[in-house]
Order: sequence, then C-alpha cells, then structure tokens
Amino acid sequence: MRNLAGKLGPIFLTFLFSVAAFATPIRPELKQLLREAQRSQFEYMPARAGWNGPEAKPKSASLNPTYEKLKYADSPQALRHQIRSLIVPDPRALGALAFLIVALRFMKMRQQHAPESTEVRGQVVVMPRPQDPAEQAA
Repeated sequence: MRNLAGKLGPIFLTFLFSVAAFATPIRPELKQLLREAQRSQFEYMPARAGWNGPEAKPKSASLNPTYEKLKYADSPQALRHQIRSLIVPDPRALGALAFLIVALRFMKMRQQHAPESTEVRGQVVVMPRPQDPAEQAA
C-alpha cells in the first residue's frame, strides 16, 4: 500500500494544484479600451549618465563596418585567434572525459573487489514417503 501511495502521491498533488490554474478569459469592453487609450501617459525624463555627458567616450565610428570585418578576417591576429581556439580544448569536454575515466575506473575496481558468487543455494532433500501399514505387511 505504501508503494502505491508513493507512486500515486505526486500524480494526485499535480492534479490538485493544477485545478487552481484554470483562468477565465478577460473580455474587455470597447468603452474601457477607449478610455485607457485616451489617458495621458506620463513621460519619464531620460537619466543622465554623468554631469559632463556620457561616461565612456564613444569609439571612433568606422565609415565602413563591413570592410573592417573583412580586413580583420585576413589579419595575422585573426589567424592566431583561430589557431588558439583550435588548440585549446573545451573545458566542459575535458570535464566530461575526466568524469568518464574516473567512473570507468571506479566500476572496474568495484568489480574486481566484489566477492565471487559464493551464494549458498539450498539443496532439495527428498523426504521418505510414509508407508501404509498394509504396504509394510506385504
């Protein structure tokens, strides 16, 4: 019974809490929508970044950003960046490989140290059948 309650309990709780999730659709009236649209909206003043204008100086705007991208693609700096990204492995992949190695070694050690199957199996003992006195006399 406890096993059944353990399996059906989360399902029952899910249905119990999902009942409160039903909502009725809102059907606004046209007059109400017009009133809200006609209300004046408060305009917020923009915040100042600093007393003397923006804190960071804007970068010199390039006249042709596409040319700047293409110029960087053929530069030695871009080539070094590509080679570095190929040589340095992904840390997540290294972590996954290290975990796999440790897990497999742990499984192998556990299998080696596990006792061999020395399970004692019961033997069937055949009991003698009681004989009737008539059979004993014969």
